[in-house]
Amino acid sequence: VAVKEATGDVSRVQTIRGVTKGLKTPLLLYSGDDATEAEFVLKGGDGCISVTANVAPLTMHNMMMAGLQGDAAEAMRINDTCLEGIHSIIFCES
Repeated sequence: VAVKEATGDVSRVQTIRGVTKGLKTPLLLYSGDDATEAEFVLKGGDGCISVTANVAPLTMHNMMMAGLQGDAAEAMRINDTCLEGIHSIIFCES
């Protein structure tokens, strides 16, 4: 069982983990907010459901793997140097 958390508020990872810690089957947490996915995973999330991965699949994979392995420096480097520009192009708020 999983939840897609797409508010962009990465503090919710810890909140949801705290509320669900006693479950027999762990609740998986997936980010649905591309701009905060690296931080989300580094805070304890399990992965992402990404729009950006359709445009840059290998880069997103590498960033997610770095985050899941706890390599914050590499995850943020990939996010900041490779993905941030893509996010600003493919997402538009009106």
